[in-house]
Amino acid sequence: MIDFNLPHGTHDDPPHRDNPSVPEYGLWMSRVYDAWLAQPEYQHTVRMLEDIVALSAGVRGSVETLGLAPPTSVVIESNGTIEGVDTLRSVEEGASWLGIGLFGTSFDEVMRHPKLLHRYDSKAALAEKCQSCPLVEVCGGGYLPHRFSAGRGYRNPSVYCTDLEHLIRYIQDSLRQHGWDAPAPGAPSP
Repeated sequence: MIDFNLPHGTHDDPPHRDNPSVPEYGLWMSRVYDAWLAQPEYQHTVRMLEDIVALSAGVRGSVETLGLAPPTSVVIESNGTIEGVDTLRSVEEGASWLGIGLFGTSFDEVMRHPKLLHRYDSKAALAEKCQSCPLVEVCGGGYLPHRFSAGRGYRNPSVYCTDLEHLIRYIQDSLRQHGWDAPAPGAPSP
């Protein structure tokens, strides 16, 4: 299994780009997709790419970086404290801290912690631009830390919005060339 992760960045500390008008990361991942598709005998799982294919077909993905399914991950530190996923640390100091411990707290209670609830509002928690985007079922507004800004919290499009749009459309176009008949945006899953 291979994971390709986009560098962590927020609206307050965006990722480096040589040319802000070019979806550099989306173009790079499109080349990764072409290389992956050209070598089926290798049988590698590339989760980001497989999730885009699955989500495009209306199937739930396996990672919390894409799609609208609520995340199910938390971190249990070696001292028994429970925190939100580590990548939340990239947005601001204390973003992953929940102030609860493993003993005396059920995981159901943890998942209802106020600092985690915004992750479960699905489409309603997204920026207005994302809510009306035809790709929202696949990109899910982008990975939570990549949507953050001090001014609007997580109600922003991803700092990788154009990259995700490029990559998703690129993969969906490739699938169509191979005979896939994409469901209309917003159509119910098969």
